[in-house]
Order: sequence, then structure tokens, then C-alpha cells
Amino acid sequence: MAYTKVTTDYVLDNPWGYQSANRDKDNIRALLGWRPEKQLGGSRHVGLQAPSGGGAVAYDAYEFRDVVIDGSAISGDLVFQARVEVKTANAAMAVTPTIRNVTLGADAIVGSSSASTSFVEQTLVLTPAAGVNRYRLQLTPATDAYECFGFGVIEVLES
Repeated sequence: MAYTKVTTDYVLDNPWGYQSANRDKDNIRALLGWRPEKQLGGSRHVGLQAPSGGGAVAYDAYEFRDVVIDGSAISGDLVFQARVEVKTANAAMAVTPTIRNVTLGADAIVGSSSASTSFVEQTLVLTPAAGVNRYRLQLTPATDAYECFGFGVIEVLES
């Protein structure tokens, strides 16, 4: 009701009121659904295959992009989540996505292992460490027999 009252007052005071009010309403709706995100890299088409005898070791995603987050400058109402999609070339192997804190040399969050031959999306909630840190998408194939694929983004949400 309050929105209608404000819009009505706005329309009555402006000769182009209805056009402006509708444009502003559409802009507000668009902004409410917007989520800032940063690409982590990876590919749907170029697979990652561990070297022979490599085994279950984490490898950087294809054309990875480090995302820098200053954990000390973040307000408490922001939530960081990584949306990662992974698949394998053959269901006989699995792949596990990981968001690695390259600055500290530790895993920030490890996803679930997946043996799907079609892309499966995983949502991983990231708690940034204090200070300026670089985060990178890594994939851990279970074997070196087949290729695995993965890509992802980090989104910023309000809690």
C-alpha cells in the first residue's frame, strides 16, 4: 500500500509520471535480482586429465582466475557462495571440486565427489579468511583414466 501511495504522489507531480514510474519499477525489480559474481575459470569443453600416475591430487581448473577477497573489510551481512559445476568423461571415475585459499595454502571449502557424466551444480558457502586472500577453483580427479570438467563462480549475497 505504501508503494502505491508513493507512486501515486510521484505520478501526480510529474507530467511523464506513468512512464517514469514504470521504468523505475522495472529497474528496481532488475536490481533486486542482481547478484555480483566473479568467474573462477574452468571449462565445459576442455577437460582436465591427471598425468599418468598422478592419482587423487588437486589440479588448478582450466584457465583458472584467482578471486581476491579482503576478509577484514567485509560486513557481517554478506555471504559468499561458490557455484561450481563438475562432470566426468566416464562414470567409472569421480571428481571433487575445491575452492583453495592460495594465499594461506589451505582448502577454503571442499565440495562433494561426483561421478556424473552430465554437469552437476554444487553450491559451496565460503567463509573468507581475515586479510587479503586469493581463492582458486581446483579439481581433484579420483584417477588418471579419464578427463574431468569443471567451472565456477563466486557470488556475493546479502544474508
